[in-house]
Amino acid sequence: MTAQISCSDIYKKIPVPTYIWQMLSGDMVLIDYNEAALEYSGQKLFELLHKTAEEVYNDQPCVLQAMEECFLKKRSVCREIIMPLRTTGQVRCLNSTWTWIDPDLILFHAQDHTAVKQAQLLLEDMVSQKTKELKKALDEIKVLRGILPICMYCKGIRDEEGAWKRLEDYLEEYSDAKFTHGICDKCMKENFPEEYYEIERKKSRN
Repeated sequence: MTAQISCSDIYKKIPVPTYIWQMLSGDMVLIDYNEAALEYSGQKLFELLHKTAEEVYNDQPCVLQAMEECFLKKRSVCREIIMPLRTTGQVRCLNSTWTWIDPDLILFHAQDHTAVKQAQLLLEDMVSQKTKELKKALDEIKVLRGILPICMYCKGIRDEEGAWKRLEDYLEEYSDAKFTHGICDKCMKENFPEEYYEIERKKSRN
């Protein structure tokens, strides 16, 4: 025996919150909703039954525009809408679809994508933050490339503007290197021989 299932039975059991609006006297009026809509919206949904779209969505012009477009153009309209639920006040992100049904009905169903939207926004924020951190790091990195003109005598370096600069000054300007000055053994011996040999004598004693 084959069970007889009506369209109304199917509509009532669809696991997606679904609402039926009807054009009455020039206004769209909420005339019915399914079990999923009642479970999603709560018992206060009863209070919205037989109210007009203008009364329910007076502060949501995007919803009213979508309904008007659906009815006048006789085609489905899809929107992502972020709005507070009329029954609970919770702000939710809804993937909403309005479908025209001949002659004067609109079938509205919405899927709650709030968690997905929040995860998406969190990911975008993390990516943005990491991008800023990477840009900051790259801005702080200075790399020397190419051939540097260097004096064969004083070891000065010529910059892009043709000015000669001390090696230390040039490297500090075009890299992150910092310098502290000392003196090598060879230069110590050539320029300060007495001090050099005194240091060497002390080393030999130790």
